[in-house]
Amino acid sequence: MKLVKKLVLFLFFAILMAGQILAQDANENDSIPLTPDLNRVLTTPNLSVFGKDYLGFLEKWQAKRFNAEQEKALIKTLLNLEKNGLRPRFDFKDIFTSFDLAIEKRNFNGDKLDKLIDAAYKVSENYKKPMIQQYFKGLRTFLNDMALKKDRSYGIFVENADFEIRYNGFDTGGGDELVVLPAQGEEVPIDAPLDEPVQEDVYDDSPVLLEQFGPIIEFKSGDLVFRNRLDTVKLKGLNAYFNFETERINGIYGVIDWSNVGIPSNTAFAKLRDYDFSIDQKTFDFEEVEFQYQGQVPEQVNGK
Repeated sequence: MKLVKKLVLFLFFAILMAGQILAQDANENDSIPLTPDLNRVLTTPNLSVFGKDYLGFLEKWQAKRFNAEQEKALIKTLLNLEKNGLRPRFDFKDIFTSFDLAIEKRNFNGDKLDKLIDAAYKVSENYKKPMIQQYFKGLRTFLNDMALKKDRSYGIFVENADFEIRYNGFDTGGGDELVVLPAQGEEVPIDAPLDEPVQEDVYDDSPVLLEQFGPIIEFKSGDLVFRNRLDTVKLKGLNAYFNFETERINGIYGVIDWSNVGIPSNTAFAKLRDYDFSIDQKTFDFEEVEFQYQGQVPEQVNGK
């Protein structure tokens, strides 16, 4: 009987030890080592100790609101920030607040949240401290106020927008297409029949929205609102990119009207062909504009 008990105890401890060893190996393989400061922030039992800018994110982190892949990407991002000289206990306000705003205020989830986390990671991988700080400060401003620029006297805001925040990398995949050229010296008789009728090239003068690379926001629709203390002007029908690195807006099409001063939008308006400007500009030149003012200008006016 004693022998049986000893055998049972031995098997019990053997299974227990095996489970602990497997769990330890799994943790070592799956987890990313945290620095002491970062670990202290992410595992703090007092969530309010680092202030309100940290609180929302830490609540979500400890409540496991992010899936395993998102957690890994976020940890790698935070470690990169620390390597670039940002202190976990003091300098993570913009990134933590950005993710809290994305989830709580802008309802990011699924693919939209994945792309935002991926963009944050790639910014932390590809840039140094000044650009990293510029990115997360701009991201926080946009997610909080839907503003690309905002100060006491002037702001550029976005309304009713369908947008996506992501990091656009250069496409290095796929091989070069094989191009077959005629054999050198080969002549084709002038009266030889053509296999296919020759078609004249048709020139398409429509503007093309050039894809932007790096950390960007792509706007598929919406209105761009320029606002200062005295006036508000809207660029309606937004189809554009905003680049966090260059801090420029690049787009095609859109309409500006004078409804802000009481002129109906269908009476006076200017259709834009394309535009490219810095968010720090206060005056704007638009080329190739179609301007109409019914009842005042007899015909459409084209120009700058």
